[in-house]
Amino acid sequence: MNSKKKILKNAKEAYEDLLELYCDLCKTIGLVEAKEIINTIAQVVEEVKQNYFFPVSLSSVYDIHNQNADSITKETRVSAAKELYEWLASLLFQFEEANIVSMRPYMKVLEYGRTYIPYSLSLHWGEDYRKDKRFSHEKFYFAITSELYRKNEKEYEEYAQELRKEISSVRSIFPKEKALPKKFREHVQKEMMDSQREYQSYIEKNYAPIKHAFSNYNKRFQLYLHQRDEKLWIVMINGYESTMPECKVYPKEVDVMFRFHNVESEASRINRGGLAGYGDGYGIKYMFDEQSIHHELNKIFVKYASEPDLLAYVMYILRGRLSNVKYVESRKEMIISDDIYIICLDESLTRDNVHDKIKACKNKYKGLILRFRPSQDMINMLQNANLSYICAEEMGNDIVNNQNGEMIHLYIKERISRLKIAKSENANPSAALLRQRLDKCPKGKEGWTEYEDIGADIFKYLFADDFRHFKYEIQSTTEDGIARRDMIVNNTYKTPPCFWEQMKEDYNAKVIIVDFKNYSKPLNTDVFYNVSKYFNDIVGHFAIIFSRNGLGSSAIKKQSKMLGENKLILCLTDTDIIEMIDCKERNQNPTDKLEEMYYTLCKKG
Repeated sequence: MNSKKKILKNAKEAYEDLLELYCDLCKTIGLVEAKEIINTIAQVVEEVKQNYFFPVSLSSVYDIHNQNADSITKETRVSAAKELYEWLASLLFQFEEANIVSMRPYMKVLEYGRTYIPYSLSLHWGEDYRKDKRFSHEKFYFAITSELYRKNEKEYEEYAQELRKEISSVRSIFPKEKALPKKFREHVQKEMMDSQREYQSYIEKNYAPIKHAFSNYNKRFQLYLHQRDEKLWIVMINGYESTMPECKVYPKEVDVMFRFHNVESEASRINRGGLAGYGDGYGIKYMFDEQSIHHELNKIFVKYASEPDLLAYVMYILRGRLSNVKYVESRKEMIISDDIYIICLDESLTRDNVHDKIKACKNKYKGLILRFRPSQDMINMLQNANLSYICAEEMGNDIVNNQNGEMIHLYIKERISRLKIAKSENANPSAALLRQRLDKCPKGKEGWTEYEDIGADIFKYLFADDFRHFKYEIQSTTEDGIARRDMIVNNTYKTPPCFWEQMKEDYNAKVIIVDFKNYSKPLNTDVFYNVSKYFNDIVGHFAIIFSRNGLGSSAIKKQSKMLGENKLILCLTDTDIIEMIDCKERNQNPTDKLEEMYYTLCKKG
């Protein structure tokens, strides 16, 4: 392939270019030529990153790209080829709607390239993926090709010769995109646009003062379709920030699309994303129907309403259920059909204050009345104390689900003017999308870079409002060039007293070091301790680790020991992160979780 830089049109082209370059790298013998190929690979990968086509996980390729031409060896060339093979193979079945039939040409190209590497060297490619017997999409390719690794050298050479006869050129074997039937495409686009216009009109008419708080308002939607069978199409819906509503359907059927990533060349990140079925009773209008609007209206009201307004809303819903309700203002209690509940509509729940509430109940109370659904940890605490809870958000959702959304609509519409929502609210990333991106991100090497991107977006979403000038840097290198920190944040905390102020006072945290560890297992002592090597008297002695599965037992002991040395590293698991995103979405302070973790760690010390 020509090393001249080209502009990529879409994710399919990017993936195919990388496959072709991988084959070129496997086939070439000259080290100078290999270096040129690797430089071209690095250029393509940069475009993949800029357009957010799919997650990138490469290290050897970048190491070679950043070195002098004469530093490449036969061993480093093979190492880079192996890394490309494993990365591209692990991506293959993570593409939405990928299956063995549609991906067969790409599978052949991956093996075709590998046959040019000596048998003894390529035999162990993908070995780490094959060892883990648990199913995952990133391991699926290695599972279905496992018989190839059991061939002896003679059998493998015979297989290689057959494959080379079949593939005269790599580019010719790639599947061509099929055009969508014009009338069908126009029908889908018109249906989506008509639904979007009705949605815009309904919100403008009824909720104009808070229209920007609705997640699909003024969005630009790009739709990508793939036919699953004769009656059903799968639609991937990508939404972007915009100043006016728009909807377009990609004119061709798409196989290579990675969820929550761009399909076409696009400098913007997806702000809303999802999958839907179309045909055979399925439709995409659900995003814009009245039930969806009323669900979000309830969510917005519960999030932003003052405590008195929300209390009145709860009583309105309960009386609509024909419950006998009495509010005792002096004691912040509500009596519902002889059961007494403590009202906690304006409190951020933590383990400690829930524990205090439980102690205060003393068999007098049935439970708590809350703004939002509590975490599972809180629910378990309440259940163990034989207490229940009533959640304002869930009650509203139940009414909408029971086809009584008009009841919610009429009540909230009259009180719209009381809600104070900043116009910039809609500029924040979608909490739902962040949760989905985190859930979708594969653990381990193949999702390493993607996890860093997601982690940075999550940190910004959770904490940017806490700082006067939120300034951060990704992959920040120390002055001596030795250490490279995943993310640092300038600690210009906004309002004392706060958690960030305490970190600056106690640990001299002029910057906040954030490290992203995408390991599939809990972190061991060495990995955990390595983060502390970034500490010094200039940046301080505080860091936060994002770790998918937290810390192992030895690392937990090390964490406590370091606290005694006046060094603090807090570790956030996926569960912790989701809980904090939920908290932020409910307009509560996610640093409460950090304070709780710090307090728990101090108690152990």
